[in-house]
Amino acid sequence: MNKYSRREWLNDAMSEATGSVAAFDGVTKRAWDGEDRPSTFLEIADCNDKVTLHPIINDGPDAFIRKLRLLAEVVTEFADYLEKK
Repeated sequence: MNKYSRREWLNDAMSEATGSVAAFDGVTKRAWDGEDRPSTFLEIADCNDKVTLHPIINDGPDAFIRKLRLLAEVVTEFADYLEKK
């Protein structure tokens, strides 16, 4: 099975802030029984809070991809707005 794993700090290396983003798709072992399980998520964190987006049980892969693309569109549009402001 293919695996994707990427983690990035969102703040400058000299910053004391701990903003980060992590994206993962692959198989992980469950802590309580050691069984392999598929896991897909996007996690965005700052010093105080964390948001983890993952497909819900009723989502197929296409639905989760649509959610991620919509999120990327809103974030890009907002960054563009702030640059022009």
